[in-house]
Amino acid sequence: MKRGDIYLVDFEPSVGAEIRKIRPAVIISCNEANKYLKTIMVIPFSSKVEKIYPFDVFVSKQESGLDTDSKLKIPQMRAVDKGRLKRYIGALPEEMIEETEKAIKLHLAIE
Repeated sequence: MKRGDIYLVDFEPSVGAEIRKIRPAVIISCNEANKYLKTIMVIPFSSKVEKIYPFDVFVSKQESGLDTDSKLKIPQMRAVDKGRLKRYIGALPEEMIEETEKAIKLHLAIE
């Protein structure tokens, strides 16, 4: 499990406005944490790309290996137990990880 890897993740049970169901997500936590901790930080994908906010990241199916164009939902970033990861899908290219980092900084108001 490495930073930038895309896995199917089981987000159930969810509460309120949290992201739901089994869906792809990208691992965003650092590789050192991924190696030692029982949890990892992930950002889920959504296939609803009609509206892309400045803190979302559009990811084409060619760049991700997903079946459809999608977006990373930065506001839904969360820590999950590694047991929630169901299947490896692929990995984001480095330039997409850098774009994701910029969107995270924007969402968290980090300069």
